[in-house]
Amino acid sequence: MTSESMKFEEIPLWETIEEFTEWMDRQPMMAKIGVEAVEFGLEKMNSMLELLGHPEEGLPMIHVAGTNGKGTVCRLAAELAIEEGYKVGLFTSPHIVRMHERWTCNGVPIRDEELLSLARKAHPAIVAMQPTYFEITTLIAFLAFEAWDVDLAIVETGLGGRLDATNVINPRCSVITSISLDHTDVLGETVEDIAVEKAGIIKSNTPVVLGKLPELAKERIIGIAKEKHAEILDGQYAPLIELDSASSWDRHNLHLAGLACARAGVFVHASQQKSISYNERLERAWMRYQDRGWMGAPFVSINSNKTWYYDGAHNVEAIKECLSRCRKLAPLSQWTLVYTSMKDKLQRPILTQFDGFQERYFVSMNHPRAATIKDVENIDPLRSSKDSIAPFTSIDVEDMAEVLGPKKDSLVIFTGSFYFYTTLRTGFSKSSLLSIPVN
Repeated sequence: MTSESMKFEEIPLWETIEEFTEWMDRQPMMAKIGVEAVEFGLEKMNSMLELLGHPEEGLPMIHVAGTNGKGTVCRLAAELAIEEGYKVGLFTSPHIVRMHERWTCNGVPIRDEELLSLARKAHPAIVAMQPTYFEITTLIAFLAFEAWDVDLAIVETGLGGRLDATNVINPRCSVITSISLDHTDVLGETVEDIAVEKAGIIKSNTPVVLGKLPELAKERIIGIAKEKHAEILDGQYAPLIELDSASSWDRHNLHLAGLACARAGVFVHASQQKSISYNERLERAWMRYQDRGWMGAPFVSINSNKTWYYDGAHNVEAIKECLSRCRKLAPLSQWTLVYTSMKDKLQRPILTQFDGFQERYFVSMNHPRAATIKDVENIDPLRSSKDSIAPFTSIDVEDMAEVLGPKKDSLVIFTGSFYFYTTLRTGFSKSSLLSIPVN
């Protein structure tokens, strides 16, 4: 279904939260059909916001874009601000289990009655403009921030930045976490093209924090920032604090979140913790982030003896970081890989990173975009026949507990997609093998 066909669908005024969530589930969304569900442009968002009295105006915000790490930076920035006594609204995507995960206030997902009330408030604008799934969720985010009367709102972009539905705001600080080749069919085929799209969130005279970027991408973004007289904070070479449970990538993202909060004025009016150093603030935020057990966070322990891990990595850069985390615990040869992928995310450069595993399994998710074992074999048919490289063994979702149960004391990494989380819950629903955190 396209947005054009939606115009012929009656949009009722929802009476219950079930009616609204079921209606939303019927709408085209990127998770289900890919980029065909995305409409680039800000016209609909601006029109809807005008109809609703511009709930986004006047809110202190941090805006975060990037290929990888943007959700983590958003959540870490939220923890930093919460530690300072702020009331913090957070909008992220995609959700893993329930749509409610997209909107949180001080780490708590939106309640049913709140979401229904805001959806009903947005109804006239939705009827008038026939927005996409992501535009609707973005609109509800701004209404939620207004209703919650937050001290700070943190907003993650969806796809790109320049024409992303979230790019109607004027934040106190922008962040670009990373740039790598992803969604090249819509964002551009080079890192420079993608950099231009991500840099679209930079606003005039507004600070921008930059993460680890390829040199060509960095040059383009710095050029755009200078044209807009935006202060540039390069977080790539800053000294990182030592944290026992954090990888270098975690510590880098924590530092980006700290820089963003600093430039957004979060630490200026700290009332309870004036004597606490910047590094101590970062340490406390990291511990809160760990304790909260964010669904979909990178490298989450998912069984009681901490031998099974989930990581939503789904592109080359993210998979590389995931495997780096694995190697910190043991060589890849001591791990079992359980991999899945969306069909449009399956790439040879990802598969070649898995050569070090002695045991490799592939799970095809019950999802319209999911890849199959045949898709994997078609990517690189000769690799699986090499004696030195373990072939992928296909596992059906309903057989996961039986096949993997004997490995409950072994190191196992489940990775390849954000949406693998839901598949794991389904596959192990009748067993006690998993202890997946739910926030």
